[in-house]
Amino acid sequence: MEDWEVKLIREITLKNLAPSTQKAYLARIYRLVKFYDKHPKDITFEEIKVFLHHFKNEKPLGRKAQKRSPNTVNGAASAILFFYHKVFGRNYSGEMPRMKCAIHWPIVLSRGEVKRMIEGLENILWKAIVMALYSTGMRQSEARNLKIQNIDSKRMVIYIRNYKSANNRQAKLYPNVLECLRSYWQKYRIEKNSHLQSDYLFIPNKNSYNGNLKKSLSHTSEKK
Repeated sequence: MEDWEVKLIREITLKNLAPSTQKAYLARIYRLVKFYDKHPKDITFEEIKVFLHHFKNEKPLGRKAQKRSPNTVNGAASAILFFYHKVFGRNYSGEMPRMKCAIHWPIVLSRGEVKRMIEGLENILWKAIVMALYSTGMRQSEARNLKIQNIDSKRMVIYIRNYKSANNRQAKLYPNVLECLRSYWQKYRIEKNSHLQSDYLFIPNKNSYNGNLKKSLSHTSEKK
């Protein structure tokens, strides 16, 4: 492993970035180095911009999109900024080009629409997940990674761990949400998977992990 790799990994670890961000940063830097096939300290800023232009217009493998999104390109630029600042002491923050990103306003459902949506869910697993998401405002990644011990029915609190920013918080556990969680628990964890010892609250409801259902739900989990 090169010295710059060791230092980059150390700086990423000390920054305590989310695992997905760490992986993305490393991938972007390795792609930059491979693109020029030379030591990163010898890559000029103009060459970095040429790489980002290529990265933007390159068709990602296995995808229908012809170009990467502005957010993805800006993410690569952030990785490169971090790398050169922390490893080589070069600050390109005032010069690094940034793509303009479209603003997408969220669609806010009314209470009635949310109520009808939840009532229309026949699968108790997904009904429990949707109710937990709506009542707490947690991200889907936070819901997928909820542990059994995060549910405190005595204090009526849900403890939420944010794996992206490491900012943990707690939210109110409403009686109707607790009732739904208990119904899910009875069906999926007692009747269906009584043998399973998993710390995760929500588990896959099919053979998604080659027979290992102890992991958290995947973000691509299907509604079965």
